[in-house]
Amino acid sequence: MNNLYFVRLIARAFQQPDLKNALKEAFKQIESLGRRSEHKQDFPQFLRFMAEVKRNCEKVSWESDDYLDAMLHDLSFQLATGLFDGDKDEAKAALSLINSRPHWREHYGMLCEEARKSEGFSGSMEVIVEKDGGLFDSFTIGEKSVTREISNIKPGDYTVKLDTGRVVWQERLNERDLLWVYAFPEYGLRLAADTGDSISLKTRDVLVLDGEGAIRVYPGVESGRLELKFRGMRNDSNTE
Repeated sequence: MNNLYFVRLIARAFQQPDLKNALKEAFKQIESLGRRSEHKQDFPQFLRFMAEVKRNCEKVSWESDDYLDAMLHDLSFQLATGLFDGDKDEAKAALSLINSRPHWREHYGMLCEEARKSEGFSGSMEVIVEKDGGLFDSFTIGEKSVTREISNIKPGDYTVKLDTGRVVWQERLNERDLLWVYAFPEYGLRLAADTGDSISLKTRDVLVLDGEGAIRVYPGVESGRLELKFRGMRNDSNTE
């Protein structure tokens, strides 16, 4: 179409090895043709086209910077608090990126300082249990070991995480994990009914936090049970 003559010239420029100079020449030609009577009504479309391109480039640039800031904030937090799970080379690359801009470097320094202060005293940490993305239960880990038993566990997606945001365990539990008749059909329902939820047979037994905690799943007659054990911050007892 004649009224989109500039598109053909721009497309031709993109096929050239020296794109920058090719585009300059294309824009000169577009402007020159725009002075001709047959394109006088069409040249404003080129100007509107370029204005739209500029607006979208600025928007993409802003969104990219905004996303990068959010990503670097999360990365800085992980490195400062020891939650970063990458290897040494990945940590080195992450630190190099953080140090590339003054405000990122300053923010990382503040996080490191806060982390150092928190190591100076014995505090507590909250453990959060979610089911299908919603809060299901929570409890606090202090200086002493703690065992938390949660009943009425039914099929769904379960997540156990710390209040720092670190995910400790994440699994989908189904009927084979939670209902005795599906988990251990060879024993029958009578054994489960006689012993209740205290029966020792479990369907999941996972060590977490480098062995500092354990998560176990026990099936029941109508629903299952979660058992969460964590050592205290003084490591005064072993996780069984």
